[in-house]
Amino acid sequence: MTGPTPPGPDRSPPAITTFPGRDTTVDSVGVFTIEVIAHDRNEIDTLALLVSGAGFAFPTDTVHDTVADVSYAISLGALRHQPFSFRVAAGDVLGHDTLTDSVNVRLK
Repeated sequence: MTGPTPPGPDRSPPAITTFPGRDTTVDSVGVFTIEVIAHDRNEIDTLALLVSGAGFAFPTDTVHDTVADVSYAISLGALRHQPFSFRVAAGDVLGHDTLTDSVNVRLK
């Protein structure tokens, strides 16, 4: 009797889920939080929130784990009804990279 077949080599980039995961409209006061969950069979090496149209950037996180659950807070007061968008990039220790589709955020 033989055991299960071991998995083959990892050829897949990290999987990423964002909340919100689609275009959204929010009030222009307070704090907007983006939650990112990434996982990979091997270790995730880097995770980056890329923000366009907001005039600031977040540093790239170094993860070194198979799962990353990170929240990014954006203070909306300074944006004054200025829409922005975000994407998330992740890379694993084997050099596989993922870049999510853009999520557009409108401020009302």
